[in-house]
Amino acid sequence: MMIARYILYFILIVTAFLTVQGKRLRNSVIYLGIFSLVSSLVYLLLYAPDVAIAEAIIGCTISVILFLTALKKYKTFVIYYVPEDDDAHSREFLLSFEKYLAKNEFGPQLIHTSLDDSHLHDTERFDVLIVHQADQMILYSSASSYHSPLIRTFLENKQYDEEKVSYFSLSSEDVEYED
Repeated sequence: MMIARYILYFILIVTAFLTVQGKRLRNSVIYLGIFSLVSSLVYLLLYAPDVAIAEAIIGCTISVILFLTALKKYKTFVIYYVPEDDDAHSREFLLSFEKYLAKNEFGPQLIHTSLDDSHLHDTERFDVLIVHQADQMILYSSASSYHSPLIRTFLENKQYDEEKVSYFSLSSEDVEYED
């Protein structure tokens, strides 16, 4: 009985660590549910069945369902931006793109980086990579992104002065759009 309690304590520590250190929110919510289930078992071993039942019902089921429902409604759109030449045109483009995403119920997450764009293709997880060169804005959607129609619609509905915009989908065939 004492060994089982120590094993459950260890599992509590591990799931708490995984909950906090998880890279994906959905996995963290699932680890939180496991943490709650194990803690209800600990309460049961400590002769507190009423607290164990409450923890199992509230912590393990209701909370997890509410968190997963909230995560399903929240959509993040990750934008990596490589500014080789940061000017008013690029800021205007980024601002209009962020407004467009917010209008379509996405939470844009803009990440400015100085990494080489070929390195980003292979290592980072993004929905769109924007590389701004002297007179050209190049957009790449990642192979794992399913937002290509959203990006195409944005590019088709906007008009840009004197700026060439190219779009490439890395998932299938390369599609180029020039304005």
